[in-house]
Amino acid sequence: MRLVLLILQVARAQQQADDASSMLQVLKRTERLVEDSVDGIYEDQDCKSGKCKPKCAVMECSCLGGQEHSVSQDGQGCNICECQGEPCQELACEECPLAQKLIIGEDNRGCGTCSCEGTLCPLELPACSCLPGQDAVVKKDQNGCDTCGCEGEVCKEPKRTCAQGQELVCQTNEKGCEICNCEGPICPLALPVCNCLTGQKRVNIKDQQGCDACECQGVACAEPNCPAKCPFAQKLVYGKDRRQCETCACEGKICPKTACNCKLGQKLATKKDAHGCETCSCTGTPCGAKPRCKPCPKAQKRGLKKDNRGCDTCSCEGSICGPPRPPSCQKGQTRETKTLPNGCPSWSCKGEPCRKPACKACPLVQKLKLKKDNRGCDTCSCEGIKCPVPNCKCSDSGYQKLWKGKSSNGCPICKCREVECEECDLEKLCNDAITLKHDASNLAFNNLGGLGPNRAFAKEIRFKDAVKYQGKRVDLVVVAKAGTGYTATNQYEAAKALKANPTYINANGAKGDFGNINLLPPKGKSMKPTFTFKFVERATDKPVVLPSVMFTFFDLDSVNPGGEEITTCDADDVILAVKTQLKKIKKGGKCRVVQSTRNFVTNVQNKDKMTEEQKRNSVVMQFTKKSSFDIQFYNQQGMRNFLFMAHPTFVCPDKIF
Repeated sequence: MRLVLLILQVARAQQQADDASSMLQVLKRTERLVEDSVDGIYEDQDCKSGKCKPKCAVMECSCLGGQEHSVSQDGQGCNICECQGEPCQELACEECPLAQKLIIGEDNRGCGTCSCEGTLCPLELPACSCLPGQDAVVKKDQNGCDTCGCEGEVCKEPKRTCAQGQELVCQTNEKGCEICNCEGPICPLALPVCNCLTGQKRVNIKDQQGCDACECQGVACAEPNCPAKCPFAQKLVYGKDRRQCETCACEGKICPKTACNCKLGQKLATKKDAHGCETCSCTGTPCGAKPRCKPCPKAQKRGLKKDNRGCDTCSCEGSICGPPRPPSCQKGQTRETKTLPNGCPSWSCKGEPCRKPACKACPLVQKLKLKKDNRGCDTCSCEGIKCPVPNCKCSDSGYQKLWKGKSSNGCPICKCREVECEECDLEKLCNDAITLKHDASNLAFNNLGGLGPNRAFAKEIRFKDAVKYQGKRVDLVVVAKAGTGYTATNQYEAAKALKANPTYINANGAKGDFGNINLLPPKGKSMKPTFTFKFVERATDKPVVLPSVMFTFFDLDSVNPGGEEITTCDADDVILAVKTQLKKIKKGGKCRVVQSTRNFVTNVQNKDKMTEEQKRNSVVMQFTKKSSFDIQFYNQQGMRNFLFMAHPTFVCPDKIF
């Protein structure tokens, strides 16, 4: 039971502790109380009745911190507790200075005490000696006191040399660093050239930028003003002054200087004396005092004018005019300004107003447009080409045929053509056709069908750089289709014969401006040799589509009708001469066959000098948007040569390569 009471006393003592110091005092006081109470539990007891009972109550001591207790006995001999001394005051500690720590302890009575321990920081912050460019910052030292430190990069020494003509400008930035820049243009390396005139001196100076410059100082020599005749007894002498300027002077007797100071209003009169010296005199009446002028009418200004003698006179200037009111003129009229007799301006409308034009229909091809004349009025105008009257007469030879149509500008035209072309637009065909070059100068190699003479190359005839189209270098290639029965004379021997005789005809390749294919009759009767004409890019050998080409095939003749024939299914037009001696046959689809009907036609030597008979035995084929086309040559009679040219020849005689 006593132990329970002891625990309750400890709990009450704990509730009374408000801070760390009071708690310490309570614990110590409780320790002493426990020691005393344990001694009292086992005092002398009366156990005669068989039950032990304590004689005295449990002693309780509730002393405060700072007090001491004492034990005494009451009248019954029981122990009692007494508290002596003043209790501890409530602990109130003040904040310690910077860098010191608060230490809580107790005095000799067990009461709590406050104390500050550690190094005492200085009251003032020590001064910082930072270099230019660095910032002073507050830091903590090893004792926790505020101290001064430097942070940042030290300023660098700026560049202080500039090129000639530039100015060194230095400023201090926000960190105190000096920053220098060179401002202004850099002087040129070469010294300037000064073209000084005679009499001037060249002086080296500095311009506004400090650059070397030069200037011509002094007045340039003037043309010497020499008198036509020197005064009496003097002679005109030429020389040079110290500035090397030409001078002239009259030397000899010097006339006295004339000094005539005439008054305002007088005129200076000069004359010669007996020695030829000039004398002067003043004539006329001098001007009087400044005139007193009367007021001028309203809107006029009063002023002074000079009379013919130079004297001041009074003058009223300007007219009294009303406010200007310009009229509103109609379109086509002009506003005219006049001056009234009183000098005031006046306006009027001049000319007839514009009227809406009545335009007539324009001639053929021309278009009606409205134009402005010099007054700004609309006028009728027919613009465009005025079509000439076509002269539609052809020769009576029978080899020409009248053709009527329209030119590119829409004017009616008629031409005498030597070709049969009813449905085609011959003008457009001739304009659009691209011509190709194929002569000995651009014959790259010659091995058609592998028959030589250049067997080391591909089995073809190739004309390099036949045309340049859209920036591409285009080759013309002729290939014999395999299995169509092409054969020819010995091309090795033919090449030798052509080298010895330029007029030799039986060699493949080129003959003058013409291309040539030598042909023997095919071995099989059903075979017809077929050739592919291709347009390929020289660099890549890729096909090139040409918009329009026209090929002429010459000299179709034979002993028997149909002995030679040309067949194609790729041509868009087949054009023959008027009164042609060839026979044109249409097959299925677009295929066309042209056959010979007559023998003994002279070979063409020059496309510009073809005879009527040569034209009537030649054919022109037109191909649109093709990269290649096939031509079939059929020959029933011995060895033949097919001459061709990538040119419309007699169809478009004005066409140039």
